[in-house]
Amino acid sequence: MLNTEIPKNNKVLIYGFGLAGKWLSDNISADIIGFVDTDYKKVGKFHNDHKVLSIPEAIAISNDDVIIVITVVDIQDILSIVDKIPHSRWLALGLFLSDQKVANRSLEAQSEKFIEYSLKAVEDCHKGYFSTDKLFLRSVDVVITEKCTLKCKDCSNLMQYYETPINIEYDEIIRDFDELTNSVDEIYEIRLIGGEPFMNKDIYKIIK
Repeated sequence: MLNTEIPKNNKVLIYGFGLAGKWLSDNISADIIGFVDTDYKKVGKFHNDHKVLSIPEAIAISNDDVIIVITVVDIQDILSIVDKIPHSRWLALGLFLSDQKVANRSLEAQSEKFIEYSLKAVEDCHKGYFSTDKLFLRSVDVVITEKCTLKCKDCSNLMQYYETPINIEYDEIIRDFDELTNSVDEIYEIRLIGGEPFMNKDIYKIIK
């Protein structure tokens, strides 16, 4: 069982209906009253008889006895949402993990190795976010091209509106990235994006 120092008289809402949240519900000795998630596709679903609530539903049942345990990697995006739920307190799951080992192959038919990988991501990102000794960035998107082979109308980067899309030069990408990494202590995740990243023929040099 996971020791999260939750008093026995408190009720628990698990924030995040992902792998870490479901694992926690299976491995914590506490009075779980449900999950809460902002993803409307998850709201109303169940895991082990625990229902996924929307934010308004969570607000409706919140009181001084409720503790929210945050299990999502992007905790920096969640705190402002959690703070809108009155009365309740919150804990960050990752602060209570230490290379957590698991012995539960039944969880969504996932392997122990993948569950441990997912929990390690939560641990690293939560501890990095709250660290006072280093500057931690959860994720960085590096745009390496504006070119794309598609014209998706809902493209989040609006690439369909570029009239003369270009590739970003290799030297510029490396120079800017070196400047960034010289200014921070840790970057957990780096993503090469576009457009379609493979439209930039230097992608393999950039990855290396």
